[in-house]
This record gives sequence, C-alpha cells and structure tokens, in this order.
Amino acid sequence: MVIFAACDRFSAGVVCWPSNISRTSSTVINDDSQIKQLQKADPKKDAREAFWTGDYRFMADRPALSRVPGVAYDSIVDSSRRRYGLKIVAFSEKAVYDSNFFEMRLLYSEAYNVELHSLMSGSTNK
Repeated sequence: MVIFAACDRFSAGVVCWPSNISRTSSTVINDDSQIKQLQKADPKKDAREAFWTGDYRFMADRPALSRVPGVAYDSIVDSSRRRYGLKIVAFSEKAVYDSNFFEMRLLYSEAYNVELHSLMSGSTNK
C-alpha cells in the first residue's frame, strides 16, 4: 500500500482520498464536517472541476475491492483506473457504520461518476 499524507478537497469541501490510501495521522477525518460538506456538495460541479484540472479519477465505493458506482465498467472507466487510479469520499471508522453517511457517499459518488464519464466520453449534457 501507498501512504498518502495529503487528500483532495473540492471547492465545496468534500474530502477525498486515493483509493489505495493507508491510514496515517493525517488521514483522520471529522465526521460532522464531512457530512455537512456532502449535504451541500454538487457532485456534478465537482466532477467538472476535477476534469478541467486534469483529475480523471472516478469515485470508488470503498478502498478495497472497489466498484465504481453509477456507471458501467467500460473502457473509459478501466483506462482511467489503470492510468490514474480511483478515489473515495473520505470517512472515519465511526462513519463507515452510519447508514445515512454511507447513502450520502454513494449518491455523491454515483452522480460524480456519471458526470465525469460523460465528460470523458465527450457527450456532455448541459
């Protein structure tokens, strides 16, 4: 595993980690803050922001044995995963067992992935 000391943060404040992150003291996340950020986040806007800044990583549902929710696992997703890796919405050990937080993460990831896939395939629907 690779240890990452930094994480991504979108303009709305949602914190994301590379999917192959190892736990370090710098990966500790504040549940309340992350929940608030997810509630007000715009995943489509975040996907566009990521795309236009050269971040072509799709959102995975979990660090290990990851799936990419919201889109079919096609050549676009496979190529991106192989070349750039995946990322996940950050969570704490406590939050991982919170069904509401899990649902918010999943809905965010699905919408993000649909928009990113659309951008990467050149078929944007604005």
